[in-house]
Formats: sequence, C-alpha cells, structure tokens
Amino acid sequence: MNPIIASSLANLGKDILAGGIQVFQPSKSAPLPSSSQIFTSELESAQKIGSHQDTVLSTKELDQIKDQLLKDPKVREFIEQNLGNTIHLDKLANGSFRLLSSSGALHIIEKDSAACRLASDYHNGCVKLNQNLVSSDSSKVTLPA
Repeated sequence: MNPIIASSLANLGKDILAGGIQVFQPSKSAPLPSSSQIFTSELESAQKIGSHQDTVLSTKELDQIKDQLLKDPKVREFIEQNLGNTIHLDKLANGSFRLLSSSGALHIIEKDSAACRLASDYHNGCVKLNQNLVSSDSSKVTLPA
C-alpha cells in the first residue's frame, strides 16, 4: 500500500476515535413521510388516473380520440406503411403502447408522449364500450384506419 495513503487513513481513524470528526451527522431536514402517508398519496394519484380514463363515454368521443391518434405523424406513417393489414393496439408493461400489424411490423408509442395518452384513452374506451376488441386476445383492440 502507498505509505501516504496508509498514513492518511491512520490519521483519519485517530481523528474519528478522538471525536474530532463526525462521520455520520444526523440530518436536520424534514422527517420522512410515514408509510400510511405514502400509501394515501399513491392512492390519490391512482384515483386521478382512473378518473381521467373515465372520460371516454360515447362512441362519438371514442371516434374523435381515434382520429386524433391517427393524426400523430409516427402513427400515421406506420398505418400508411401497413395499408390493407389489420392493426392491433395493446399496452406494454412499461406503460407504452404497441401497434402491431398483421404483416408482423410493429411500432412502439413511447410512454409519456401525447400519442401514448391518446392510445391509452382509445384502448380504455374500447374496453369500456366493448368495441373493437380482438376476440383472440382481450388485451388488444383493433385500430381501424
């Protein structure tokens, strides 16, 4: 070991033992929230998300959301590249959405994008209204162009 480092470590240890240096100083910041406060906050957040999803009530509103989603440049490009194919929309575990063509092509709609919010509203609306559901997989809906 390097003699300079060894000497420095020995001096540090001596200072700690002598009480000259406080290695762990308690924080004087605000106390941490309790687990019940964290749970309440998470529950309120989930309820807000749930109430946002309840906005799709009619077929007309669902069609308006679909039209807005189809206007997204990346979604529109994917649809144009897959004309004549069936397009399915499903939600991925990370919160993003996937467009899957019957040709095998796919497009990921990135989480936290405007298109992702529209895809979520469309997907949830289809499920609630029992429209455009894929009979072989209830987690997917069709996206008619």
